Amino acid sequence: MFEKQFDLRYFEMGQDGEASPVTILTLLEEAAADHCLAIGHSLYDLLEKGIGWVLLSGRMIMERYPEYKEKITIGTWLSNIKTFRGIRENIIFDEQGEIIGKAKGLWLFFDIKKRRPARIFDDILKKWTINIINNCYLHAIDGHFVAEAQYGHTIESLAEPDDRRKTFIHTIRDLDSRKVCSTARTVWKERKK
Repeated sequence: MFEKQFDLRYFEMGQDGEASPVTILTLLEEAAADHCLAIGHSLYDLLEKGIGWVLLSGRMIMERYPEYKEKITIGTWLSNIKTFRGIRENIIFDEQGEIIGKAKGLWLFFDIKKRRPARIFDDILKKWTINIINNCYLHAIDGHFVAEAQYGHTIESLAEPDDRRKTFIHTIRDLDSRKVCSTARTVWKERKK
């Protein structure tokens, strides 16, 4: 999961001092754009190649809207990716780590000049590591159990790429107690064809 932190600014507020829905949608877009930049495919680079991402459908659910000067963190990742399209999921956290919103969108990789879907670049597929489980096997796992999770509590499972190739850091958190329950590091190797 890629994470981006934002400070809510005055011009992003409605009259009630809360972020507007347009502000939240804009920040979701900004987090996705930074996720693209982080793998070396900024939206401007794609545009130079005549390619862009087009939102086909989406859904957002907010428990509450953040207030003026509140810090929020948006976690974003692709939960599914196919030849021409991908599902981007988002979780919005407040400063205490509570989930205040979620969003999900179906995005199409699009050839702007030809006005039709384009095949997602292999480099993007590799760097977003969505196909790891189909092309690799679990080589090593190093896990640590820190605290217990309670029945009935909401549990969050996170995974993000480590600096090393095909290595991931995993965290399981109890959102009710705000405790980290376990952490792990996994190393994956490509299957022999």
